[in-house]
Amino acid sequence: MIRYALSGLDRPIVFMGDSITEMARLPETINGRPVVNAGIGGATVDDFDAVALSLLDDRKPSVIVVELGTNNAAGTIGARYRSLLRKLKGTSATLLAIGVTPQAEAAEKNAEIEAAAKSEGIRFLAIDIPAGSTFPNDVHLNAAGYAAWTPVIAAAIADLIS
Repeated sequence: MIRYALSGLDRPIVFMGDSITEMARLPETINGRPVVNAGIGGATVDDFDAVALSLLDDRKPSVIVVELGTNNAAGTIGARYRSLLRKLKGTSATLLAIGVTPQAEAAEKNAEIEAAAKSEGIRFLAIDIPAGSTFPNDVHLNAAGYAAWTPVIAAAIADLIS
C-alpha cells in the first residue's frame, strides 16, 4: 500500500514510523508537496532498516520523516537507527528524525535517536507533549497529543523545504 500511495507523486514527503505515525492525521500537503503516511503499527527501527529502500522503490521523496523507536528497547536503537539514516541519505531526500512520545525509557531512547541523527548530520526534533495527551497506555497520543505533535513536525518540514 505504501508503494501504491507513492506512485505518481512528485517529490512527496514520506512519514516512516510506527503506530504513532500510522494513527496520525497528517496534512495532505505541506508547502504544496504531497504527504504520504508510511506508518506501520508495531514497526521497529530494525523493520524499517530492512525494508525502507524497497518501500520507496526508487522514488525520490523530498523529505523523509523518521519516527521510530517506540517498539524498541532503550539501548538497542542507536546502531540500527544510524544504519537506516545512512540508507535513507542515499535517496537524496532531506531527513528529519523525530523523538519518541512520552513513555517508559523515552529520555534514553531520544538520546540514542538524537546521537544517531547528529552522527549523520540530520536534524533531530523532540516534541514536548503536554501531560494528559496520551491514551492510558502512556505511549499513543490522543487528540490533544496530536494537536501538539503534528503542527510542530509540519512547521519543521516547511522550514527544511522553504
